[in-house]
Amino acid sequence: MSCCNLTEWKRIPPNKSGKPRSTFACLLLAFACAMLLHPVAGLSAGGDFDGLLDLWSERLGHVRVTSSEQWQEKRMAIEEVLFDFLLPHPDELQPIDVVVLSEEDVGAYTRRKIEYSTLPGERVRAWLLIPHGATIGGTPAVLALHQTTLCGKDEVVGLGCDSELEYGLELVHRGYVVLAPDGITMGERISGAPFGDTRAVYRKFPHWSALGITIWENVQAVNVLVTVPEVDSTRIGCIGHSHGGYGTMFLAAFDPRVKAAVCSCGFMALCDDTNPFRWSRSPGFLFMPELRPYIKKRPFPFDFHEVLALAAPTPFLNISAYNDEVFPGSGESAIRAIDRVKEVYETIYGAGDRLANLVHSSGHAFPPSAKQEAYKWLDMWLKDKHTPNGPKEKQLLSVGTGPLEGPKPQVRVDSRERGLNVFSFSLKTRSSASLRIFDVTGRRIRTLIECELESGQHEVQWDGGSDDGKTVSPGIYFYRFESGKEASSGKVFVIR
Repeated sequence: MSCCNLTEWKRIPPNKSGKPRSTFACLLLAFACAMLLHPVAGLSAGGDFDGLLDLWSERLGHVRVTSSEQWQEKRMAIEEVLFDFLLPHPDELQPIDVVVLSEEDVGAYTRRKIEYSTLPGERVRAWLLIPHGATIGGTPAVLALHQTTLCGKDEVVGLGCDSELEYGLELVHRGYVVLAPDGITMGERISGAPFGDTRAVYRKFPHWSALGITIWENVQAVNVLVTVPEVDSTRIGCIGHSHGGYGTMFLAAFDPRVKAAVCSCGFMALCDDTNPFRWSRSPGFLFMPELRPYIKKRPFPFDFHEVLALAAPTPFLNISAYNDEVFPGSGESAIRAIDRVKEVYETIYGAGDRLANLVHSSGHAFPPSAKQEAYKWLDMWLKDKHTPNGPKEKQLLSVGTGPLEGPKPQVRVDSRERGLNVFSFSLKTRSSASLRIFDVTGRRIRTLIECELESGQHEVQWDGGSDDGKTVSPGIYFYRFESGKEASSGKVFVIR
């Protein structure tokens, strides 16, 4: 389908027919295809961190990534592999349907227990803390993710377990709206098994991964946060320790609405891990079942420094320990890995100051000194809009609800309502132009423009419809705009 009409598209009713579940055979085929098309994405693990700025080109072979366009190709290559291990996909998320279960004034803030929908048949309970004096639409917010603990969400808001990990409680006293949800198998989501045991999860969702469920439920938590009247949706952060730490990393990688992130004792490269089976163990928390054969044989199909690189240019503070008893060697691993990831921040975005690493000697813990650095980091990027975020923000494009890079011609994307993205761009001269939408596998799903356009300002709306007349599922999509010899691409979100 091609179109030169830059007015609003007619809204297409949602497709209610459903879709088949992915199977293990489909996973293997998809992974094989991804590796054939983008072999570099699978070569960076297995002992070193080379490859982040390498890209496979059918015409040129291996090339060095130096531009935002090339990095976008590399991002998609990494994501193609990752998504095969992170089922379910985000299009499985249900309408949030928030219910307030209780509310209590506890002095400096209001504490609400809420419940909302995530994946089919799943409802999550969470604590929502709102500081007194919070202004409508003007208050920064933080998603506080808990460690592997029986207490779940209660721990981070000061209602039990480890008082050292009450970072949600401490952040609401610093003026943040805080959302602290229960992760699967913990808190009020323990069902017929020890906490942290995912066997019941896989009986219910046999073709999914517990890590994928965790990631997309955290995306849903951000969906909840942006509906809170007091929250400034342009100033949302995430913080987590251990289990919540790598949850924070994955969320920052996949959700550009997160504007600052802190990961405590949750990052270590697979190639440095003396016990990589932890990511595919059973019983216990079985993160990614399909990863097990690759752990046995190596090289790994991906590594966690690649995941962290996907977060660029989001401000990200990693905190590790030299003497971490849960992740031995993670302090040294983080130093090596983050040096590589910083090359992406600096080379592609000119934003080396947005990635920082702190290593302490307090074991698998979040000591007060490290927490204070974490809070300073969040304050710097979420409370102060001028320093140091201001100047660099002008170099970025606003895509969906978050910034993304792009060469000229610049395309600005605004999400004016759920399911509607508006693309704006300017042409200096009359020229041919095309604007296409792709899903995370690189499959083109919609052609919005393919014609010659006059010079001047143009605008086109995408209501989430595909070329075959269906409505796409909520999730992550990519656009590519071409005009003459220039091109720009970026990420957009469809949120219902």
